[in-house]
Amino acid sequence: MHGQKFISGLTANGRYSFTTEDAIKVLGASPVAARAALRRLRQKGELAMPYKGFYVIVPPEFGNIGCLPASHFIPDLMNHLGEKYYAGLLSAAEFFGAAHQRPSGLHDVTGILQM
Repeated sequence: MHGQKFISGLTANGRYSFTTEDAIKVLGASPVAARAALRRLRQKGELAMPYKGFYVIVPPEFGNIGCLPASHFIPDLMNHLGEKYYAGLLSAAEFFGAAHQRPSGLHDVTGILQM
């Protein structure tokens, strides 16, 4: 399978993040070849790598900022890392559709991650 088809298949199923290991399995390529394909997609601006081995697909509407907003991928990243995390009240309210105004950043217990 080609790298572009791989990320198109993920977005068609509503997934916007994946790991290097996921890509290796689905692409059926060697680790070196899979990483090269992912590197080419990053150079084209179609992928971002906010953490080593964790990729985020960048849809055209977010191409100008080069990554999805943090609130779109932080749960998947924390799951990948095996870390517990807590969203602040405003961010949690936005996740559940209860925020009347969109918060200016993702609120966590350590402060605000600017988006």
